[in-house]
Amino acid sequence: MKRRVVALGIAVLMVPGLSGCWSGFNAATTVQSASGDGTQVDAEDITIDSATIVAGDPGSGKAAFLATVFNPTRQPDEVLSITAAGVRAKISPNPIEVLPLKSVSIQNGKTGTTTEPAASANFLAFEAKTGTYVDVVMTFRTAAEQRFTALVVPPSGFYAEAAPEGTTPIPLKVNDEVHGAAPAGEGAGAGAEGTAAPLPETTPEPMASP
Repeated sequence: MKRRVVALGIAVLMVPGLSGCWSGFNAATTVQSASGDGTQVDAEDITIDSATIVAGDPGSGKAAFLATVFNPTRQPDEVLSITAAGVRAKISPNPIEVLPLKSVSIQNGKTGTTTEPAASANFLAFEAKTGTYVDVVMTFRTAAEQRFTALVVPPSGFYAEAAPEGTTPIPLKVNDEVHGAAPAGEGAGAGAEGTAAPLPETTPEPMASP
């Protein structure tokens, strides 16, 4: 069985590009970095989308796994375990059921629906730093074991909602440069106090005598 893994970086974190390969359980994997929302794993019997690790408070050892798992087969499957950086997550429910031709969202704080149930996966002794990639292993009852890397992100913006329970969100720092606006006192048409700059002085020419 051949499968393809595309590791997607988060542009705002400015993580350097990664490339590499892994050979294992009847699989060949190519990993490359690009901008996006997480790691994408495409296999014949399972698909994992937007896989990311959301860090908790510094020093807490907490982190949460975030992803959407889709079962492209006509047979039910289950997520039995999720391990990241050698640490096994506590999953709820256990196991996580993935119905045929359906998806399940693994995300803290998300309310599931009848068409897309929700689950959670939390780490209690996780030490990896934000901005780094860690090895992830997901085991299933039917599908092949999936191995890939996922980016560890801070609990900021959208990811604050998916962080471990009790985590203090990190505010997004938005400044004028991000939006392309010039700070007060800079740029065309701005004076020292951010107001319109005065027009240059001109000397009127004397009128000709009649």
